[in-house]
Amino acid sequence: MCQRAQEDYDSDVLGIALILAVQPAACQDLAVRALPGEPFAGQEVLVTWTLEIPPAHRARGLAQRFRRPLELPIEFSVGEPSSGTLTWRETDGIEVVRNGAVTRAVATGLEAPEEDLRVSLAATWTPREPGEFVLPPAVARYGLEAPDGGLRLGLGGALEEVAASVPAMRVTVRPVPESGRPLGYTGSVGRPTARWGEPEGLVLRLQVEDGRGGGPPRWDPGPGWEASGPVAGTRGLHVYTLRAAGPWSSVPRALAWPWFDPEAEQFRTLELALPALDLPPPPKADAPVPAALERSLLPILLAWAGVVVCYWWWDARPRTPLTP
Repeated sequence: MCQRAQEDYDSDVLGIALILAVQPAACQDLAVRALPGEPFAGQEVLVTWTLEIPPAHRARGLAQRFRRPLELPIEFSVGEPSSGTLTWRETDGIEVVRNGAVTRAVATGLEAPEEDLRVSLAATWTPREPGEFVLPPAVARYGLEAPDGGLRLGLGGALEEVAASVPAMRVTVRPVPESGRPLGYTGSVGRPTARWGEPEGLVLRLQVEDGRGGGPPRWDPGPGWEASGPVAGTRGLHVYTLRAAGPWSSVPRALAWPWFDPEAEQFRTLELALPALDLPPPPKADAPVPAALERSLLPILLAWAGVVVCYWWWDARPRTPLTP
């Protein structure tokens, strides 16, 4: 018997009693594919499940086994892997049921009844550590309308259930190489994506998304600039804030982000430099401020000059001769 869809997608209880659980005679297939086959720890893996429905089943018609009518009344059941989690990809495809809830899947061959109808689900999986792991088994089910003259009983007719399954798949996850790691490497696997926000005067924000387990490096933008952060966001998003800290003579130093390229199996560095922005010109440097010694000598010299003037005035005044 098929697993019931939750809430308003529950199967009709009376209809379940009329479903005949039979295994198909090798007329359709459910396949799972994981790319790449031997990923590195922290690498994003694309996993797809594809169900093939033959033209003969399409001609009979797929039965609506759920209270809510679906574009394709197909149900997928997929478990979680032994390491990491599956992140399902959103699509604008057709409605199906996945793990008890309505979702959308990609379908090809809808306009060609004489060909196989292929229905695919896709998810990304990111293993966090090296080792041997298991992608869970999966099952796809759908019902077929009863042939003419079949048992009907006024309850929508007898349904024949078709089920296809794939066993668990073992995947070998390799560690990121130790040799050749650049200085400051924090574990990024796969190229990070970055974007600059709109400048707010002389304040700019850089957002770097690295959802594959890597940590953000520190940023030293150089004289005249200061970088704060990064502030961690959701799904591996890191936000830096860059400010002009005073007069500057050049653009700030680029943020160097080391990462491991799993396809080439090489370490690389992403240079995130300030984009071409219409920034105001640097302010003119203020007049040099006297040193502390110069500031202390000035009042002393003025006082000494006053003493000299007073002495000269006292010495130059007319004198009255003294009489005996």
